[in-house]
This record gives sequence, structure tokens and C-alpha cells, in this order.
Amino acid sequence: MLCALLCSTLLLATDAPATLPLPAVDGHAAQAPRKRVLLPLPFDAVVRFYRVRFSGAAGVTWAVAGGAGARVLTLRSTRETDAWAMAVVEETPQGTHIRITPMYRLEATRIPGLPPPYVHLVMPRAPDAAQSARDIDHLDLGPRRH
Repeated sequence: MLCALLCSTLLLATDAPATLPLPAVDGHAAQAPRKRVLLPLPFDAVVRFYRVRFSGAAGVTWAVAGGAGARVLTLRSTRETDAWAMAVVEETPQGTHIRITPMYRLEATRIPGLPPPYVHLVMPRAPDAAQSARDIDHLDLGPRRH
């Protein structure tokens, strides 16, 4: 029983998409808990962490732009195993800011039915509205204005 519980826990853990790893002060990786993170690390250390982490990784691209004091690192992931699509690392006077764009993957829901279900909306017209429409001469254009 205990073995089955442990195996199911391991299977559930491996099926979950991977969040963006964050560099920690001690050099290890932590998981991103939010969409915006402020790190007390210099920009160069964060760039070095992601360069080592994603070097040679298929499906992850990165680019550094900007000048001194306002550099930006953009990471993009197209991997099916990631829970993030893009991360923007910005160098600011307060520290290094990371904005994470999450990736949500939903499975298709199949609705059974032959033919596929249709929706018909029937709105009855009030008798007074029908009489008012009959009384209007729709072909009378009235006097022409030039």
C-alpha cells in the first residue's frame, strides 16, 4: 500500500509542468512562486545562472538587450514541459526584476452528439410590435433631399 502511494505521488510530480527556476543567493535554484519577482542579485549573476541552466536546451531561446543600468534578458520557452512561456529579466536600481508569463495548457473537451449540438434561439414577437411593423410603408422613401 505504501509503495503504491509513493509511486502515484512520483507520477503526479513528474506530470506537472516545470516552473521557471530562479537563482538563489546560495547558488541553488528555487521555483518561481509568482508572476513578478525581485531578486537581490546583480543582473550579471542572473544572466550567468540562466546561461548555464538553459545552454543547449532545445525549445528555450534567450536574448540580452539594452545598455548599462537598463539591460533586459528575455527568455522564451516552447517546450511542452514548461509552465512558463516567457520571462523578462530587467536590471533596475532596486535590483533584478523578473516578470514571468505563465503557460496554461488545457485539454480538449469532446461533447458527444450526432450531429454536434446546435442552439436555436426563438424570440416571439409581441402582437403590438407585429401590427406596428405592418403599418409602416417600407417602400415609401419620402421626399428626396438634394
